[in-house]
Amino acid sequence: MNNPAIIFAMILLCAATYYGTFAISFFKSKKAVIITWLVGCFLNLLLILNNYAINGYVPFVSMFQVLIFISVCFFPIYCYITYVGKCKGYERYFIFASAILMTGPIFMDKNAAWSFPPALNSPWFVPHIMVYMIAYSLAVVAFLMTLSSLIKGKKEDADSAYVCIRCLFPFMTCGMFFGDRKST
Repeated sequence: MNNPAIIFAMILLCAATYYGTFAISFFKSKKAVIITWLVGCFLNLLLILNNYAINGYVPFVSMFQVLIFISVCFFPIYCYITYVGKCKGYERYFIFASAILMTGPIFMDKNAAWSFPPALNSPWFVPHIMVYMIAYSLAVVAFLMTLSSLIKGKKEDADSAYVCIRCLFPFMTCGMFFGDRKST
């Protein structure tokens, strides 16, 4: 479906779900937060699949497409940081980052159909963008945690931000490596 009004409504609903989840995180159980966050991710995935269906390729060409995709990256990264990095209780930062980035497409051109530039026609394009999105997602969360630690004076937030930064550097390195590859 390439109806800008429907796409706009889905983006608004998705962003509202993320902001609602952020608000719920202050009052409800972690289970309620995860469930509502997953609803937002599901809506976000529908937008990504719609972009893919309209364009016929992974939607990473325009900033509109990238912001929609990167907003959904925060949930799996949160799961990784929580269970592998042992940083617990920081879902608010990830949810807020999803909400902020999902707000951007509200103000952008809703035409999801874009032509794929020949310069990006490389098998390394998708891995290059994917690892950069993961790295940028971690950078946004690290920034929010650092800002919180400066405002609240909580050392735990700064320590968790450091975990995010340690995780983002390998992804950033891989992104540079994949972007330097020439198509064969």
